[in-house]
Amino acid sequence: MVRLSTAQSGKALGICCVYVVVTVVGLVLWQYSVAYAVFYAVFSGIWVLLAAYIGLTLAEDLDFEPLPLVTNLKDVKKVGKWIGFTVIAFLLIFGAYKGISMAAHHISTNILGETFPSESFFETHYPGASPFAAFFLIFASAGIMGEVFFRLFALNLIWKLTKNAGIAIVVSSVIFSIYFLTPLNPKNEIMWGFPFYHLVVNTFAGIFLGYAYKKLGFESVVVVRTLMTFFG
Repeated sequence: MVRLSTAQSGKALGICCVYVVVTVVGLVLWQYSVAYAVFYAVFSGIWVLLAAYIGLTLAEDLDFEPLPLVTNLKDVKKVGKWIGFTVIAFLLIFGAYKGISMAAHHISTNILGETFPSESFFETHYPGASPFAAFFLIFASAGIMGEVFFRLFALNLIWKLTKNAGIAIVVSSVIFSIYFLTPLNPKNEIMWGFPFYHLVVNTFAGIFLGYAYKKLGFESVVVVRTLMTFFG
């Protein structure tokens, strides 16, 4: 049984508020009105709030602290360590991600004959957006929302059910990868042009992020995932 915790409601609301603000800024900088941006951000933010609350409650039940930065915000030394470890995690994960991506791309195109869109990631996902606007949109969607659902919620839930963090990391990574090929992802038709590449690369990316989540916490993987997507 999962015990619902009132102690985690404030933290979940904080995550939701950051998501809403970043989403509104990104959408307005892109092409939408403030009214639409606020409506969309608040509506989608409700799901972020619920998933974050459940995920934080699961973490408490697992005796795991997913928000070390928030918890130790007044400790300068610990904040400094968090920044350093997060930077190192990004460099290691991004390097491994690019290496696997290159190998998978070779197999995908030369052996399996998969086809990739001629447009860049930014052109297919955020057409007409400036890099500045795209960064905010990626921070909100891939960084905050993505990591709330796939790490804070899904990984913690599987960890709770299996009582094994390693299994939870792998299973949540497979779910993370498969999700992008389903109708739940508005861009799933693009992904079906290169399913092998997508499944391999994103499963490994999920495993790397899951391990970082277990070692460094939620805030770190939000930063790493955002930068990976933006520079990847």
